[in-house]
Amino acid sequence: MMSKYTYVVEEWSTDSRRYTVKSDRKLTESELQDCYIEAGIPDEGTTTKVDEIPNGKVNVTVYYDGTDYGDDGQMEIVQGEEDLLDD
Repeated sequence: MMSKYTYVVEEWSTDSRRYTVKSDRKLTESELQDCYIEAGIPDEGTTTKVDEIPNGKVNVTVYYDGTDYGDDGQMEIVQGEEDLLDD
């Protein structure tokens, strides 16, 4: 069966990820960002040791506190709106 209608939908919400970063020296804002990006989005409660970032060597521990998922989901139909049936 060939599809007759195509819809493209973008959906977004505001999710908040929280990290606790501990360092043996002061970090710049970009270094701080590099550290938690390096840790990724692991399971909640995961601790990651970071010893190197693009700027050089660091001695950092990143604790992933978790994610608060946004409940205000928004959506926009970017293609195909003219082919929707009325509710």
